[in-house]
Amino acid sequence: MFVSGFGLVCQLRGTGDSTASNVVRQYMIKELARHGFGDTRVPGFERVNPTDVLKSPAYAIVRVDAYIPPGARKDDWTDAQVSCLPKNLTTSLGHGVLFETDLKLGGADADNPFGAVNVLVRTKGAVAVNPAYALDNPNSTTPQAKASLRTGTVMLGARVMQDRPLLVQLRFPQRSLSRKIEEVVRERFQDDTVARAQDEGVVELYVPPSFRGDWQRFAEVARHLFVQNSPAFNAAKARQLAAEAVKPGARLEDISYCWEGLGASSIPHVLPLMAHADPKVAFFAARAAAFIGEPTGAAQQRLMQMARTAGHPYRLTAVRTLGRLESTAALNHLLRELVDADEATVRIEAYQVLARNRDSAVVSTAVAPASDPSSQKFTLDRVATNAPPLVYVTRTGDPRIALLGRTPDLNLAVPFTAMDNRLTLAAQAGGRQVMLFFRAPWWVRDANSPASKDHQEPAPVKVLSQPDVDTIIARLGGMGAVDAQSLDFSYGEVVAILQALTTNRKLTARDAKGQMMIARFQMQEPTRIREDLATATVVDASGAASGAAPQFGPVGPTPEPVRTDFGGPRQPPASPAPIVAADRPPQPTPAPLVTSAPVPANGSTAPRF
Repeated sequence: MFVSGFGLVCQLRGTGDSTASNVVRQYMIKELARHGFGDTRVPGFERVNPTDVLKSPAYAIVRVDAYIPPGARKDDWTDAQVSCLPKNLTTSLGHGVLFETDLKLGGADADNPFGAVNVLVRTKGAVAVNPAYALDNPNSTTPQAKASLRTGTVMLGARVMQDRPLLVQLRFPQRSLSRKIEEVVRERFQDDTVARAQDEGVVELYVPPSFRGDWQRFAEVARHLFVQNSPAFNAAKARQLAAEAVKPGARLEDISYCWEGLGASSIPHVLPLMAHADPKVAFFAARAAAFIGEPTGAAQQRLMQMARTAGHPYRLTAVRTLGRLESTAALNHLLRELVDADEATVRIEAYQVLARNRDSAVVSTAVAPASDPSSQKFTLDRVATNAPPLVYVTRTGDPRIALLGRTPDLNLAVPFTAMDNRLTLAAQAGGRQVMLFFRAPWWVRDANSPASKDHQEPAPVKVLSQPDVDTIIARLGGMGAVDAQSLDFSYGEVVAILQALTTNRKLTARDAKGQMMIARFQMQEPTRIREDLATATVVDASGAASGAAPQFGPVGPTPEPVRTDFGGPRQPPASPAPIVAADRPPQPTPAPLVTSAPVPANGSTAPRF
């Protein structure tokens, strides 16, 4: 479900513009007034005129888009995309923060922004732009870079305001059948709120919390339930499915969902197949038993064996299956072995599961400015192993930077510079400390504009830090002593700096033998690539395809995902993308308005909204 609206981005470094049609501009002025700007009843803000706010190059009127995934539940979180308006002169959304924006059906109608009423999504938070261009001066980049800097992503900052059920439509409407389907689904998931017969032709399904937003698997399990539900029938059907599973060309994915729907009655017939010689049969049998909740732990052990085996056709998919299970100490103990795996993709998948389960192997730090600890920018994770150093960053969902393997240090034999030499990292005191030096830029479109005439260059910031990269990342994000100078880079800018450091081979570590290792940088794959990896055809040694890997999505063509790759030209897909599951809601509170914007006489900031 595509929703949209018009919003306001603040804290831009002189790169914003609020040029818009008269109707959109009046809508934004009313929104500002509704949230307290210029209100005489709000002490200190009566002089902050909304019109004056829109004149500042620290602000930009933007369009905000989001997709409500199928089966989304109230208070689920997903991503939102921010883009500049056509003919708007904003050059970059980097370092920007989106004020709270209401998204509605048809909310971004430039001719009638007041028309939509029901708020379906509410979003706010920091805007992350493409890290490939985040450090560039927007006035001197290529046309492709300029287009990319005019779009960005609010990662996991869009909150769904109401449930969106999945609908089962009966081919032949019948009240008794719709009620029976309601009864079967409720009994299978032991939840009276998971299904509701709307009428004789439609049954509403609601994704249970135990599925953690995995609406595709829930839909498939529900679709493969049998209306007849008795112990004798379930045992007979499970035995019949087990006999079919070992036949050539068996539809193993459908059989696996049927086993899962039948529940515990399938266990005696599924367990022997986990040792089958065909890895495909063994995987789907182990997957079904694990999801059912096989009590001995044999299914988890079998999946773990597949995940350990280099070259196994279902190695990565086995790790993802383990990640969908309920978090337990035993499961997390098994997964800790995989963060030292030889394949980077396996290490990353294991880390993501452990981070979601809040396992002690992942040491997490919420990075936020020292002056405003509640405004968390991103999460810094450290997983100490003997593997080579790997810097992994997310581009969708929860913004996270992970240091996997040996923690690297900065190797600054020659100072590192970026942002047109405004940012410098140089070794101090024989390499035992690092000086971070930054002169804040003030990029404006026209050198003759009043903003550039009246503006004075801000004082440079100097921060002294230890050379280990986790401390450097925290300092770049603004952490440090409250009464000392601090930096204030956004998540996208920190990611861009890390990418530049690894490209220039500035992050190194030593193995157990003292040999130097260069840290690798890896960014989360886009949604479509992750889906292609999960559904890729397995090729045997002879080069012949031996069957497709398991597909966790719905049957049929894969929908085009939302573009949430840190910006790029906005191309709304024709179908909604899956929700990003997250255990911890973000805290995307906009920081105080920049000092270049109109502020009240008493020096306080404008209201946060």
